[in-house]
Amino acid sequence: MVWVRVKVYTETQYVESLCDALQECGASGFQITDKNDFIQFLEHSPEQPRWDYADESLDYLKTADTTIEFYIEGLSELDKYSGVFTEYGHPFIETETVDSADWEDNWKQYFKPFTVGDNFYVVPSWEEVPDTTRRIIRIDPGNAFGTGQHATTSLCIAAIEKYFPSATGNKFLDLGTGSGILTIAAALVSDNINAAIADISDIALETAKENIALNCPDLSPTVYSGDILADTALYETIRENGVYNIVCANIMAEVLIAMSPLLPNLLAPNGKLILSGIITERLGAVKAAFEGAFDIVEVREHDGWECVVCELKNKIMK
Repeated sequence: MVWVRVKVYTETQYVESLCDALQECGASGFQITDKNDFIQFLEHSPEQPRWDYADESLDYLKTADTTIEFYIEGLSELDKYSGVFTEYGHPFIETETVDSADWEDNWKQYFKPFTVGDNFYVVPSWEEVPDTTRRIIRIDPGNAFGTGQHATTSLCIAAIEKYFPSATGNKFLDLGTGSGILTIAAALVSDNINAAIADISDIALETAKENIALNCPDLSPTVYSGDILADTALYETIRENGVYNIVCANIMAEVLIAMSPLLPNLLAPNGKLILSGIITERLGAVKAAFEGAFDIVEVREHDGWECVVCELKNKIMK
């Protein structure tokens, strides 16, 4: 389908009210670029902690124009927004015709088969399977995180390869499952896996279920939708279904730290907790949050990212 991308150049103080007015006319799915938001993001306070890192590729946002972008089905639709544009002083507007395939599928040309860990070959679902003795993971990440290419995911997979086959049980929990790739890797290295996946995104959970079915058709993981930090009932439901021999949480440092009081109750006494999504600068804070209830078994590093493997000092029930 062919769409028209509309870019409206405006000022920071008008962004919210302009979006409201455009929405009343039928627009949706705004992409807002505002250097003031980015600068405020970088100059975080302790009360409003930033994300773990800002990639250098985002530096352009420090001097970017303030713009609002949205999509319409044709240039003729632009007329119904004319009153809004008049109200806001006839802001400068750019339009560009875009085929939906440009953003839906073109990224796939950069996702090619690659090796990960000691035993796996990750192959996009639309690519031919290479001739290899490695275990194949077929993956279509869709809108979910986790192709295996990022260091945080590959570190988790390497830890799963090392610790799950020797685990004293077969229960595996994937917190923040994304594409489901970690559960697939676990299923391929351990016989008769009993798996559960959790994510705050229903889209990610659907993607994960599809990828798991593609690779492990006999595996039907228990699915948990929601945020265990905000949803006590969800957390209690996971707890009531028993403890796990391996718990993977590939999220980000601040979320892992917030989860640290909850995770001891989800892990079996001889189990392993695999934490990833941690930039090196936040490793100390993560270790400090977990060292009360856990012993640090191993720390792995790759490309400035850390993976921490822990085990319980004593089983703590709350």
